[in-house]
Amino acid sequence: MQFVGQGDAPGRRSDGEMNSPALTPSEPAAPRGRGVKLPASVVTAIVLLAVGAGAWFVWHETFASTPHDFSQYETNDSAAAAARARFFTAASADPVGGVTWHKDGTGTFRINGAWAAFNKDGKTIDVSLVYQDTRFIPLPDRMTTAARTMAVFNKPASAAAKVSAEQIDKLKPLVPPNNIPATDADKKKLLDLWAKYGAAADAEKPAVAKQLETTLCDLAAAGIDPSTRAYADFASKVRAILTQEQIDSFRNQRRMNRQAPPRPAPQPAARPATKPAGK
Repeated sequence: MQFVGQGDAPGRRSDGEMNSPALTPSEPAAPRGRGVKLPASVVTAIVLLAVGAGAWFVWHETFASTPHDFSQYETNDSAAAAARARFFTAASADPVGGVTWHKDGTGTFRINGAWAAFNKDGKTIDVSLVYQDTRFIPLPDRMTTAARTMAVFNKPASAAAKVSAEQIDKLKPLVPPNNIPATDADKKKLLDLWAKYGAAADAEKPAVAKQLETTLCDLAAAGIDPSTRAYADFASKVRAILTQEQIDSFRNQRRMNRQAPPRPAPQPAARPATKPAGK
């Protein structure tokens, strides 16, 4: 990486090395075969310059490349629009997901970024609805939500961000609002369709699955605006506990974890050589 402005500095080439000063007629040339002995002050200056350049590089790559205002660092307008479109058009587009049905009536149904889990609550079946794709949420709020999760559940990351035990205790009661907003009537409609799917003949199941798909997509699309407001409120509560520097630290750690090369698979231990029988 070329440091900004150093390529134009007097006495320095664009590759960062020092230029040799041009000799004038009044300056005697050094004898051949012998090096030029630099004064101690010059050597010290060169060493300090090299150390300072290295420190600047580390600072730039770790901190300066991620401004505190995430919205200026990375804009997800196109991703947010795509995520919204996936919910609105899922009923007519080629869906990603499907039905997982169990004999006891439990199971899951997923359509693109919306997910429904049908679980037993005692003897009855209940449904919970969750956004698996939250790219429609503004990036700063998503990163702040992720910072809360790392602070509470990732001890090494929390220690690196210098999060105190008091801060963690305040963060624990906060629950991220990743549920798809739904009324009791909405859930009953899904539960009725789920029961209908289980009772349907194999030839009729695709049509019922399409009804499930349309219903879940409509709920997910209708919940985008209230969910966006809920995430904004949740993020404001997290920011009242964590400092911006701590939130930045968690983001930097996430970036470095994504960029880290995969660990090599462990090699099987070599077996000791066996001696032939009778020797």
